[in-house]
Amino acid sequence: MISSTVREVQRTRSDVLGFGLELERSHPAQWKRLSSRWSRYFAESTVRVQVTSVLKHTQARTNPYSRGESE
Repeated sequence: MISSTVREVQRTRSDVLGFGLELERSHPAQWKRLSSRWSRYFAESTVRVQVTSVLKHTQARTNPYSRGESE
């Protein structure tokens, strides 16, 4: 889902996801060089997606299923 969204915004050459802003913050010299043609560079770039997720408060139990019997 994330990859298809990135491809779609690249197709429209519209950096609504803020890749240019992040590039400007992290590498200002490169941004200065690329900013005038950013929409082209963005549209032609390869984007790798890496997701790290954390599940919190799952309320997992040792025996989550009940057989309908009283314990």
